[in-house]
Amino acid sequence: MKKLILILALLPTMAYAQFPIEYDFTTNVGSTAWIFNSSGTSTTTSGWETYGEITTTLDGGTAYPNGQKQRMVSPNNLNLSSCALDVDVSFDIYGVIEDQFDFMYFQYKIGFGNWIDIDTLTGFMDSTLLYSIPATATRFRFMLIADATINTYIGVGGITALYYYDIDNFKIDCASGLPVELTY
Repeated sequence: MKKLILILALLPTMAYAQFPIEYDFTTNVGSTAWIFNSSGTSTTTSGWETYGEITTTLDGGTAYPNGQKQRMVSPNNLNLSSCALDVDVSFDIYGVIEDQFDFMYFQYKIGFGNWIDIDTLTGFMDSTLLYSIPATATRFRFMLIADATINTYIGVGGITALYYYDIDNFKIDCASGLPVELTY
């Protein structure tokens, strides 16, 4: 029996020309499509910093509200279905929030369904994070849930600093293809 090896990794340039989908917040590319709100109140300024990040702080560098939720939500109805496998989602995140009291949830949604948690972040972060998500996902969000007490900390030199997470990019790409063996 003869075997033919087909490497799917060679196909993305033909079948998945719209990938990668990139939001570069440092240059404002795609960032205007994201929605930012605090405990259900939409705002056009919360979450966007002029230095090129989406952030958990509010307009003018105000601390995120205690006991409330901050949301940074991707454009609605992303169509990732042309990706045959899962999609790879990556982003750079930097900052510190109150460890084990404040939490940032990274989530996705399929259609009008419920939000599905991918990861829970807390404390200090300085990383590029990568996740494999079903290609049926239609939306992503970061949701910060803060406890009702502290939103600042004493930083270097005794200076009061805000708790925050900054994200300067967000990328969606087709997951790597694996060799497929076809027999004929």
